[in-house]
Amino acid sequence: MPASFCGGPVTEAELKKRLDDAEKSPKQFAAAVLGLPEKTLRHKSSPDKWCILQILGHLADMEILYAYRIRQMLADKGPVIARLIRTIGRRIWGIWNRHHRS
Repeated sequence: MPASFCGGPVTEAELKKRLDDAEKSPKQFAAAVLGLPEKTLRHKSSPDKWCILQILGHLADMEILYAYRIRQMLADKGPVIARLIRTIGRRIWGIWNRHHRS
């Protein structure tokens, strides 16, 4: 049976490509920002927008969330993904928010 991703089935080849792309992402992000001045990394185009460092922090947090979700899906016979998103996502958002507002 093909895996399901974003509501639709994917083939084994598509899943492998997505996993390979995900594995490359940290190196690609690091290469993209390597050598940028701190002023650039912290620049916000407006007060309600995130700077590059905040975006990278968010991506790192989401990696933790998705690793947890994948382990949970593999361990459970009938995982409830929506509940995991709300529960874990709120915890991560709360931690991130407290850290970045102080």
